[in-house]
Amino acid sequence: MAIVLKKAGERAGNSAGNWSVNVSDVTVSFVSRIVSELTGVQLGPSQSGMVRSRVLKHLLELGLSDADYAEFFRQNKETETQALISLLTTHHSYFFREYSHFEYLETVTLPALVNMVRQRGDKTLRIWSAACSRGQEVYSLSMCIHRFIETHAPDLRYSIWGTDVDEKSVILAQNGVYLREEIKEVPMSYLGNHWARGQGEISEYVKAKKSIKSVCSFNVFNLLEMEKNPIAQTFDIIFCRNVFIYFSHEQVEKLARGFMQRLTPEGQLFVGISESLRGLGLPVHALGPSIYAHEHKALPQKLAPTPQTSPVRVLCVDDSPSILLLLKKILTREFGFEIVATAVNGADAHAKMKTLKVDLVTLDIHMPVQDGLGYLQEHFGPGHPPVVMVTSVSRDNIDLAHKAIKLGAADFVEKPSLTNLLERADEIRTKLRASLRSNLSTHSLLPSVDKAFESSQSIHSFEHKLRVIFIQNSDLHRLPLVLERTEINAPATILVMNEEPGKFECGRPIEILTDNAPSGPFHPNRIYLANMSQCNFMLRRVQNIHKIALTTSIMIFGAFSAEIRSVLATWPKSQLLIEDKDAINTFASTENVVGHSVEILPCTSFAYVSKKFFSDSEKKGTGGTHA
Repeated sequence: MAIVLKKAGERAGNSAGNWSVNVSDVTVSFVSRIVSELTGVQLGPSQSGMVRSRVLKHLLELGLSDADYAEFFRQNKETETQALISLLTTHHSYFFREYSHFEYLETVTLPALVNMVRQRGDKTLRIWSAACSRGQEVYSLSMCIHRFIETHAPDLRYSIWGTDVDEKSVILAQNGVYLREEIKEVPMSYLGNHWARGQGEISEYVKAKKSIKSVCSFNVFNLLEMEKNPIAQTFDIIFCRNVFIYFSHEQVEKLARGFMQRLTPEGQLFVGISESLRGLGLPVHALGPSIYAHEHKALPQKLAPTPQTSPVRVLCVDDSPSILLLLKKILTREFGFEIVATAVNGADAHAKMKTLKVDLVTLDIHMPVQDGLGYLQEHFGPGHPPVVMVTSVSRDNIDLAHKAIKLGAADFVEKPSLTNLLERADEIRTKLRASLRSNLSTHSLLPSVDKAFESSQSIHSFEHKLRVIFIQNSDLHRLPLVLERTEINAPATILVMNEEPGKFECGRPIEILTDNAPSGPFHPNRIYLANMSQCNFMLRRVQNIHKIALTTSIMIFGAFSAEIRSVLATWPKSQLLIEDKDAINTFASTENVVGHSVEILPCTSFAYVSKKFFSDSEKKGTGGTHA
């Protein structure tokens, strides 16, 4: 099939159209063969869709047609070869990925190697991260080993060599710069003072400090050319994880033999959890899940790992049915956990702790009766199981998140949602396991990088903010959860009801909206009462009177009804906070609410999340979502 490059709309005389490109099967096969020959990564028919989409993006960036690419490659073979490797080799990685390996490293591998390393003249532990991608594995190893050596073997040193076939990835690893959001995945007990916040345009990034970076070196290295490029030294630990799955059986055997040849007699090789060297006929001894040593070596009995005979027992404290449901899906026996009980607030948790044997506690902040901070302040102390905060509060919040850490929480996780459950599951499990072994005396010490990101919520332009609260008489007693937690100044608030309101106190002027009421602006610090039939009138009033678009936060107490959904369908994009009543049904009922930013959470979190939304919109210098 002939493939051409043309501009969309060209026949209609539109010279400003967008380039339209298709990628032929011939180009897909050509590119796949080049990358497979150079890296060993198997790119067959099942990967053709991925290859086609990535090559398409590449051609658009180059401004080339499919037909022109082969000649372009011939003329720019060196640079284009590296570009294809960067394009088609997998770079998915994150800090402390497959944390069980780091647990084994700290509890078994490093204690077993200490005396051997001490006997060497350089007293240096040598590690090779053989497919380091953008460097997360290298810096995870450095943080982990730094903590162990500082505590157990301060007379030793260590060095880590990170290699990858992709030059771009190696450059990123050498820089040691990552988004702040990536660093949040790291358990706090490892962060220490090893990371610094960027300045100016890179203020949302962090950079590895000398304490963990100076011991790391990086090079471009093709594992398939290991025999052609002899490595002078041997290593005590080699990590080559989640790489073998891209190679053929013969290539895996060849690579594994090469690694074992470069492993010290007492050394250990770590491959991916889903990978195995079984059936390859190699002289290796399996020490643990995907962990191998030379066949003639076995760990001393006193250092051998003790199998986990019973799961970690967890008490989950949260007033959100959705979060409790998610945690039950994440913390299962398959992953070594068991949720032995749940509690809806701090007082409930304290009562259950009297009769339960618990290894860990997950704790929310915003809860009725007794919130998370109140629980920590009253009940946390020596002998209490480690506590990990799982909450809607931003980790950078100086008034809540940082106070929780200072009160004794071992770590902090910003709540997952039904839409990002899988990507957050590993982080939650890793932080829970890390908190079991962290030093309790360091719990109140906030990592320096967290101090650098300290923030508090503040709202200034109240006249450009609007809260709309759908509520019934039966829920009016819960209204103070929103109104009493605001500052002295607050955005205008409209209470929308489908019945005559009962008596309630709010401490602010109240105006009852009528169809013939003055059509002036909604004023800050004022409460407006409206019924469902007046929603279109309110919308017109907002659009006609407020010349600057309002940032709108909509809160729904109680059931999310079809009537409310119908009203929201006519409203411009807003923040939409729906009370967490029934996780599955509530979520399903919001699927047709198009255009709104939907969050499902207990009403105890409405005030905080709404205020954060307003505050963030000001920091970004935008109007946020508009009415």
